[in-house]
Amino acid sequence: MNVIGIPIQADEQIFYSYEVDLKKKKKTGNLLGGILVLIGAVTVWFTCITVVAIPIGIYIIYKANNPSTDNIIGMILTSERFIAIPYGADMKIRDIPLSQIEDVECKRKKGKATHRSGWVAAAVNAGANAIKEHQQNKQAKTHPNYWTDAEQLHLVLSGGRMEKLAIELQEGPHLGPILATGLNSGWDKLVAIEAVPSERTVSLL
Repeated sequence: MNVIGIPIQADEQIFYSYEVDLKKKKKTGNLLGGILVLIGAVTVWFTCITVVAIPIGIYIIYKANNPSTDNIIGMILTSERFIAIPYGADMKIRDIPLSQIEDVECKRKKGKATHRSGWVAAAVNAGANAIKEHQQNKQAKTHPNYWTDAEQLHLVLSGGRMEKLAIELQEGPHLGPILATGLNSGWDKLVAIEAVPSERTVSLL
């Protein structure tokens, strides 16, 4: 049996499976980059706009069509292990036995309370983020709110090691509580899923 291209043993239950939609990211990146290049071309008489818009637009288009080989494009949680799949075929798949996972945490994306610039705005944003972080950390890790805006999944492993994995913002509230529940209550308390894609689809460009 395969799950998004990864061989899974017959006795392994699947608790979670996710594949990053690179095709959607490519379309969005090409559109946004194209708009910036167009703006830069149309406003050639405003040198400052052209100098900024065109290079940024080209960069966005390039990154949308050429993801970094170490980008994590798929995650699988089974009754035996946690698997993180990198984009590059030559990159090593991260295969972590559940017995090595001691805790799970996250790094959250910072928001902006104000879009103004300057040290006052920086202080306001820092204060707002600190309050938000404090409130979220008061939530149990089994609650989706703890994982809102999570951009990195931190797996605390035995021996003091930590595995840091980039995660899609919308997936934190799904995966995080599952991991926390498994750690707190036992992996046998999780509910297996049946409908999982056998091969990679949307993560292929």
